[in-house]
Amino acid sequence: RKTAARDTDRAYFSIFLRPSFIMQAQSYAKVINFVRLTLKGKYMASILGIGNALTDILALLPDDSFLKEFHLPKGSMQHVDMETGDKIWKTLKPMGVQLVAGGSAANTITGTAIFGMESAFIGKVGDDELGHLFKSDQAQYGIRSILLKGVNSSGRATGFVSAPNSERTSAVYLGAALELVPEDLDP
Repeated sequence: RKTAARDTDRAYFSIFLRPSFIMQAQSYAKVINFVRLTLKGKYMASILGIGNALTDILALLPDDSFLKEFHLPKGSMQHVDMETGDKIWKTLKPMGVQLVAGGSAANTITGTAIFGMESAFIGKVGDDELGHLFKSDQAQYGIRSILLKGVNSSGRATGFVSAPNSERTSAVYLGAALELVPEDLDP
């Protein structure tokens, strides 16, 4: 009968997990139990996303000088360390940028919420401005966010669009999002 219950559970909701999290998870039953508690027994079409809670930052640049200052090759996608990520953010902040909650799992969950599906998201953010923005951005779509607080600052994916040809360059600092571990799912 336990097998039948597990198959039934799968029929009622989908779970979107980042691949590394699936490999680390202790058992499918642990995730199912957590989902039951998270969605409070409402087994209708529901979805839970577990992944990197990143804030997408879009910056329009007049030229390549900013990219050169931070050693970002034009047209590339670079992962940056905390020091570089924080310097980039502090430099961009006064320039006027566009901010939106992001990360692949969070983006998927936002889409399902917009289409009316009961949606929840679990991730880890820093106790900072971008972490609060992430939570409020998800709340506006009715997403039940469970955002744990990490030690590091909130993760961010910065997209630079530079003139004259509007080429895109990315710098990603994962920050607190990397601190999410399977033990965080213990109710």
